Amino acid sequence: MRIERGSLWNKWDFHVHTPYSLLNNGFGFDPCVHYDANDPFDSYVVQLFTKAVDNDVSAIGITDYFSIEGYCRIRKNYLQDKKKMEILFPDEDMRRKVEEVFIFPNIELRLDTFVGERAHSVNYHVIFSDKVSENDIEQNFLNQLQLVYHPDSPLPLTRNNIERIGKEYREQNNAKGDDYSIGLEKAVVNYQTVLRVLSNKVFKDKYLITISVDEDLSNIDWAGRDYSTRKVLYQQCHCLLTSNARTRNWALAK
Repeated sequence: MRIERGSLWNKWDFHVHTPYSLLNNGFGFDPCVHYDANDPFDSYVVQLFTKAVDNDVSAIGITDYFSIEGYCRIRKNYLQDKKKMEILFPDEDMRRKVEEVFIFPNIELRLDTFVGERAHSVNYHVIFSDKVSENDIEQNFLNQLQLVYHPDSPLPLTRNNIERIGKEYREQNNAKGDDYSIGLEKAVVNYQTVLRVLSNKVFKDKYLITISVDEDLSNIDWAGRDYSTRKVLYQQCHCLLTSNARTRNWALAK
């Protein structure tokens, strides 16, 4: 997105999941299933961009857990496919508005760090510039992260290893569900490792770190034992993802 004049306010939605976010897939279909016709992912894309245009949202963070599959599919199979876009958005004016919506990849990670009275795990987001190639994100970021597995044997962050974690948990706890979904729920990473991997010059000045915050940060017990953990985590953030007005005012020092 290029802005060549003064200050200009836009609506951005940093946190929009795709059907590939299996733990948050409210779309009613498996995106990994191949459809010869009437692919429900088409309907998802139409709904996504129609809502963005109708609500004047000019940029969207395409979000998935531990991956950029949804982002890659939207970008390659839709936005870069002229014929597909003409089919899904036959109205030329609407299609032009859709193509002006800026998208960027938002990878949602779960940390091996817990905060709050109920010891919630921290959802840690790394948002990349569209100037970072998908290959660099996959090979130089995701595949360089280590999933916390056993004390002496961390695993590289790959789909196969997420499934490995899910399979082990399912067999040891009689859990229901497929290995990948269970693995996504149980997989965690360490934020020090994330920061180390991001120090690669490939990513310099091309990413943002943010954390989802649902609670009221102006009303939590900062004398708690997780004070240092919270402080270190929030200091890393370039922004916070929150809909809580009191947290927003607290973060803006109001």
